[in-house]
Amino acid sequence: MEARLAGASALNIAVKTFMNLVNYYGQQVEIDSRAVVAAQILRTKASLDAEVTVIGMRTYVEVHNREKSEQDLPPEGLTDEPSTGDR
Repeated sequence: MEARLAGASALNIAVKTFMNLVNYYGQQVEIDSRAVVAAQILRTKASLDAEVTVIGMRTYVEVHNREKSEQDLPPEGLTDEPSTGDR
C-alpha cells in the first residue's frame, strides 16, 4: 500500500480521501508547550477556534475544524469508487 501511495499524486481525490480517512482515525495526542500557535485572524478565518484535527498527508499536514472534518468524512467509509468530495 505504501508503495502505491508513494507513486500517486497527493492531489488525486482518491488519495486525499484515503489519507483523510486513515489519518483521521489515528491516535489522539496532546500537543505540549512547544506547539505552534496560529494568529487569531487565521484561526478565525479557517474556523479553527474550537477543536481541530491534524491529518498527515505524507509530505505535509492539514489542520481542520474537527466538527467540519467529521461532517466531510464519506458516510460509506472506504470504497472502490473515488470520492467526489473537494477535500
